Amino acid sequence: MSRLLQVARRAYDETTLYKILYRSSPVSEASIPFVSHTNYHRARGIVDCMVAGAEIVGAVPAYHRNIRRIPVNVVESEEEWVLRQQRLVRALADLGIATEGPRYSFLLIADDASGPFACELSKGLSWERHQASITYLAGRRELLAADLAAYRPDIVLIVTPELTGDQLPDCGARIFSVNHVERPPAPGPNGDEFVVCDELHVLGARPANDNTLYFDAEQLHLEVDPVSGLAAVTTLEFDCFPLIRYSLGSALTVAPRREIGHG
Repeated sequence: MSRLLQVARRAYDETTLYKILYRSSPVSEASIPFVSHTNYHRARGIVDCMVAGAEIVGAVPAYHRNIRRIPVNVVESEEEWVLRQQRLVRALADLGIATEGPRYSFLLIADDASGPFACELSKGLSWERHQASITYLAGRRELLAADLAAYRPDIVLIVTPELTGDQLPDCGARIFSVNHVERPPAPGPNGDEFVVCDELHVLGARPANDNTLYFDAEQLHLEVDPVSGLAAVTTLEFDCFPLIRYSLGSALTVAPRREIGHG
């Protein structure tokens, strides 16, 4: 039995929502439907979406405050938080920041809408013993040069979509950016990116000038819905909040094994 079928059956057995969506326990991968955020409106609140409510330790912050597509907060257990941290570590490694390598000072540039997401991201970087500070754009880009001179970061991480790397004053730092999976890649050469989604926080990484999205295939299954052409994600390990063939709202080309890229 495939892992996809195993987790779909478990989601059916342990959540009301997937009982509603599936009607009966899946017998094959072909019988597992692709779903989207609109299906979650059929749930009676967060309880129908959860497997083990007693395990909840927190919720995943949306990339944009109050603009989450899914109609419920995505909650997680301690183990799911560990998996989220592992995705961040994997993404750092794919961008050249090795787990056993030197520690870096990061300066995250956020705005009010992306602030909660930036705070959670800085916490994840700090867990890996990197220094992670946050500054807010607040509509005054002329102050960025002063912030960059004061913090002297090794890496600038642009979290706000209101700023691009070529708009930064030259400070000698590497530039990473955060790109929501629903946003198309910027035209022309792209820099190093964390690719994120509201439901999972960091999904993976896209190195500079590479349209491939690298992700952890041990905990995530990524494929394309043959009808809509949209990428779908399945969480292969979960305690609280299963996502099974859940549409990410973006047309992606799935490559073999552990990588997908924009088509």
